[in-house]
Amino acid sequence: MTHNLFKLYGVSIVTLSLCAGCSSFYWPQHGHGGIAEGRPHMVHWHYERHQLDLIKMQITDVRQDMHILRHNDADKYHPALMHDIEMQMILVEREFEGHFYKDTENNLIKVQNLLIRLQKKMEKHQI
Repeated sequence: MTHNLFKLYGVSIVTLSLCAGCSSFYWPQHGHGGIAEGRPHMVHWHYERHQLDLIKMQITDVRQDMHILRHNDADKYHPALMHDIEMQMILVEREFEGHFYKDTENNLIKVQNLLIRLQKKMEKHQI
């Protein structure tokens, strides 16, 4: 009898603790939870102002290259590759705005490689 009573209490405590975890009291408001929002210094590397300015310049350079390629009808001759570059740039800009600078740098390298590939294809087309 005592053994069954302990089992009942154990099951009750576990059930109550699981249910309590689902209540709104324990959950932060939307947009205010998680390690990325609560402790941003633990999520991304610390970057100096000049490093951030360099990343911004690289993003601007890529945007200018994309504009030049569009002016040279890259959309017309290589639409899929141009679309891939545009989607990667959206990702790069979101990562930069989200302070994920290392990811931004890595994806900028990918975009720059795609741009080089597209520029080579456009050179072949113009010859």
